[in-house]
Amino acid sequence: MRNPQSLLLWAGLGVALLVVGALTATSTQPSASKNLPRLDAHSSAPDGALALFLWSERLGREGEYLEYRPYELGTDDAVLVALRPFDEYTPEQTEMVERWIVEGGTLLLADDGRSELAKRLGVDVRHPRSFTRAEVGQPLLLSPPVAGIAAPSNATVEWAGGTTALVAAGADRQPVLAVGTLGHGRVWALSMPDVFANSRLSEADNEGVYLNVLSHAREGRVIFDEYHHGRPDVLSLRPLILGEPWGWAFMYGCVAVLLYLVARGRRFGRPVVRRPERARNAGEYVRGVAGLHRRAGGANYLREHFAQRLARELRRVAGLGSSATIEQARRAIEVRTGHEVEATVAALAELERRGAAADSNTILRLVRNAERELRAVRRRSGW
Repeated sequence: MRNPQSLLLWAGLGVALLVVGALTATSTQPSASKNLPRLDAHSSAPDGALALFLWSERLGREGEYLEYRPYELGTDDAVLVALRPFDEYTPEQTEMVERWIVEGGTLLLADDGRSELAKRLGVDVRHPRSFTRAEVGQPLLLSPPVAGIAAPSNATVEWAGGTTALVAAGADRQPVLAVGTLGHGRVWALSMPDVFANSRLSEADNEGVYLNVLSHAREGRVIFDEYHHGRPDVLSLRPLILGEPWGWAFMYGCVAVLLYLVARGRRFGRPVVRRPERARNAGEYVRGVAGLHRRAGGANYLREHFAQRLARELRRVAGLGSSATIEQARRAIEVRTGHEVEATVAALAELERRGAAADSNTILRLVRNAERELRAVRRRSGW
């Protein structure tokens, strides 16, 4: 007999290990959002972009992170959102993105530095002076109308292949948002990426820029490029377990379970060899149940069972639901197949008429004839 005190002791030890693991994880690793880079779509910090990701889904667009998998875009992907990428694009990636845009994709490149992707597209980013607002340069943002946006920046964008939509407020009026087409697709180059930060998305008409991007894009998913926020490769299980708090708690739990199993293992005494038991075959079981029904006068149960089974099979052949009557099923079969099922209908009527007085031989005869008829109907109809 197991000792309740021992069980309570080991259960308490397991809970203690889990609590220690959770406290260790939370105390030694800062908040996940604090460790994430600026404008990371996973981050709920003021300078993160999780709000933009969640808002995309509220707007009816399926959002998806491009991370921990090969850097690829497909025809189901409508918009690629690249917010201040700091990992550099490879030549293969820039070529793939350009080809995807030409085929109809939309790129939102919000960056205050010049990446390899911007160079590939001919977008030049300059840093003349700091400013905090931008206003309309040309009335291109009309879905909805955008009067101005607000966010700190010191970068402007020059793109010979694009049209200036917003300019920095002030005397210089340098372009900060250029919009252009590339093949069948469109590129939005913005040098004020912080307009999409969680804390600034609702300022001025910042959200209007994103709504204009979506309104001019084809139907499909919105892909957030987290690949160039430090999540480029497919991770193995080891760094996820050793580097994440939930992984540490999982290891503590495994240690607790292992200790419990070791403590409860039987380590003394001679092994007890069990005598093999003779297993009964299925035939004995069937004969035993049949004998019990026969002695208990279970013919009425058999009649009800086979009547329900025949009615269900008749409706299935007719293609009707369980609420259909037998007469409706019969007419439906004649219409669909051109064959009659009089034996089946007669068997059901006979089983209903005889009631509890039906004997097992009569039941088997009626059911056998009905099933033979239904099989013939299915075979002749090619089912």
